[in-house]
Amino acid sequence: MHLTVTSPPYNIGKEYEKERLSLNAYIDWCVSWMAQVKRLTTSAGAFWVNLGYTEVPERGKAVPLSYLLFDRLPFYLVQEVVWHYGAGVACKKQLSPRNEKFLWCVRDPDDRTFNLDAIRDPNVKYPNQRRNGVMRCNPNGKNPTDVWSIPKVTSGAGR
Repeated sequence: MHLTVTSPPYNIGKEYEKERLSLNAYIDWCVSWMAQVKRLTTSAGAFWVNLGYTEVPERGKAVPLSYLLFDRLPFYLVQEVVWHYGAGVACKKQLSPRNEKFLWCVRDPDDRTFNLDAIRDPNVKYPNQRRNGVMRCNPNGKNPTDVWSIPKVTSGAGR
């Protein structure tokens, strides 16, 4: 495989999760299936995983799962990308979460492709700005950021 993009269950008790695992068992489960993804990934392949938050008893209420998996991740982590979705759970005793993490990983950091020009953001505030006669902006647009604002897709039925 050249690319895997996934969002596994977060082990937070959703109806589609068979059972809630202990935190250590959940981390072991993630390491197990990620090892299989790595086995099937080509040398130049990439792995993107979307992860949310979980409670770590006596340590934290909303700990990013990516923090708990980093030391056991079988891939090379290129970058964390923040998915800002703008709407979600309304909390009374903490700030309301409005983001999740994507981990952009590769099998081999020396054998990967990144086509910056193909993903440049054409929405440049001052596209023709010059300094000493030299264009300050790339004519294809600015570099995209590591924060992506993409609304959540919901059924509208309160689910």
